[in-house]
Amino acid sequence: MLLDVTDYKILAQLQQERRAADAGILPTSPLYPVKRAAETVDVFLTFSSEARLQKRLQQANTRLNEAAALLVSGVSDVSAPLAEYKQTLLAAAGSGDLVAQRLIQEEVAQNTAQLSATLPDDAIYPLKETVLEASTSIPN
Repeated sequence: MLLDVTDYKILAQLQQERRAADAGILPTSPLYPVKRAAETVDVFLTFSSEARLQKRLQQANTRLNEAAALLVSGVSDVSAPLAEYKQTLLAAAGSGDLVAQRLIQEEVAQNTAQLSATLPDDAIYPLKETVLEASTSIPN
């Protein structure tokens, strides 16, 4: 069964709503610095390098969710969380660790699949662009 443009728009809208709901505290909130401090402490107190990387990748995914939530709330400039998503992936990939490479590839593949229905005229298209750009920038 082939999907038409309307089906893709509905899927993209549902994806945007899900990401926005998962974002938590947004950069526009006065509590956002507390959220970021808690994330930093959480990573710092994680002793396994693989678990630490998984937490960083989850935080990168949170930046994508924040960008989606900001778009839903009418903020058009989401370049900061998207740049941080990409920067986190590239920094993690720079380690050259095979386990890190596998985890990063899984994260990018999951985000690519989740955003696959997004079309260029959808509000969350910048998320898809960022994920695809990050995937091509990550060294093999």
